[in-house]
Amino acid sequence: TEPEPRVPLTLQRCALCTLLQLTHVVAPEALYAEYKFASGVSVGWQRHCAALLDGRAPKRLLDIAANDGTLVRTARTLGWDALGVEPTPLGEYPVVRGYWPEVAARIEGKFDLVVAQNVFGHVDDALAFLQAIRDVLAPNGRCVIECPDAVVMLSRVQYDQIYHEHLSYWSLLPLWTLATRARLDVVEIEPLTVHGGSLRYWLSHSVDPTPPSYEVTKRLQAEQALRKPGIVRRFSVNANVALTRCANELHELAQHGQRVWACGASAKSSVVLNALAARNAPMPECVLDDSPLKQGLFTPGTHLPIVPFSDLSHVNALLLTAWNWGDAMKARAREYGFAGRFVMPHA
Repeated sequence: TEPEPRVPLTLQRCALCTLLQLTHVVAPEALYAEYKFASGVSVGWQRHCAALLDGRAPKRLLDIAANDGTLVRTARTLGWDALGVEPTPLGEYPVVRGYWPEVAARIEGKFDLVVAQNVFGHVDDALAFLQAIRDVLAPNGRCVIECPDAVVMLSRVQYDQIYHEHLSYWSLLPLWTLATRARLDVVEIEPLTVHGGSLRYWLSHSVDPTPPSYEVTKRLQAEQALRKPGIVRRFSVNANVALTRCANELHELAQHGQRVWACGASAKSSVVLNALAARNAPMPECVLDDSPLKQGLFTPGTHLPIVPFSDLSHVNALLLTAWNWGDAMKARAREYGFAGRFVMPHA
């Protein structure tokens, strides 16, 4: 077999707009041609999508990067005229195949709600992405963009949010700056707990003279702290401390003959496992995951088997690589007889 490709994973910050971004871009075709992530496997994600539409009159909805169509199908059951955009759709639902914004010319009509959940950070040309949204957005429509919150990522040392699919790490200040260039306004923000701490941005056409909400103004002022020099370097130091602590905990478990598995075969888990392997930490025996798309495969770089949940009474510790669904994963492990210790990749 051919050796696995390896690409540098380095984070940098724009001194002008404060956007955090990777120094190397991997071609989307290499990342997503055999994409094995199905968002709808998570009950928490199903509820998240339903909550987005709760109380809203059904109109026309466009879901960019629709994945397995969880939001599209949920919307259609509520009476929405819903369409997805996805290069590698999983399952059957109304979808235009391809990458946004390349497929925008094939989209007919305007949409009252355009949704881009956990895709904006994957985009190389973010300005073109927003401009294409503006072109399909109805005059009084709203765009919803959801991204992991870069401020939370830095403060909580969530180093495993950084991987090659995530080219950029957004907070309000850089997104506000870019949206203005695309002739869109950020009119509201909502903090979310999903993915370890995210922000939901509500955007509209730049025609309304109404000033931004108090929450937007307050957040813009608070994010001036991101301009301070050394913020990324401090994050790097703290990430290395967290990884060293986790590696030491795994060494301690191995020295006492404890059986260790991992829970969650996600992109985050690939970052954690490879970073721990680089520190010569003992590896878990396998990785648990609910997705049939991943079961029977192996983790990138570390080559651990991915297996479904089964009897866990003989396992002494679980490395919780799916920490962003921590409560649900812990409960699921207990259902299968796990009575041991959870190891967290960071505090």
